[in-house]
Amino acid sequence: MTGLRYYQNAQLVVAQVRENARAAIADSSLQDIAHRAGLDVDELAAFLGGAISGDLFILSRLEHALGVSLWPEAVVLADTDRLTQCPEGGP
Repeated sequence: MTGLRYYQNAQLVVAQVRENARAAIADSSLQDIAHRAGLDVDELAAFLGGAISGDLFILSRLEHALGVSLWPEAVVLADTDRLTQCPEGGP
């Protein structure tokens, strides 16, 4: 697998995490969520808008503040085109 393919797969995961975050935030105020997560509201808006990819710090703070996992449920296997569910309890 090439570096480009890894990059593309990572971008798909980030896009799904971003979409999951938007759905979890729903009608809540970004300022309220940013405050609860201990994030800067501009940084949160940039992440949700796609201006930045974010990092594990942003993801973990958002998950904690929202009380949900933002990771995609299906994991794309790097060397195949099939999807598999993570076993209960994680990989």
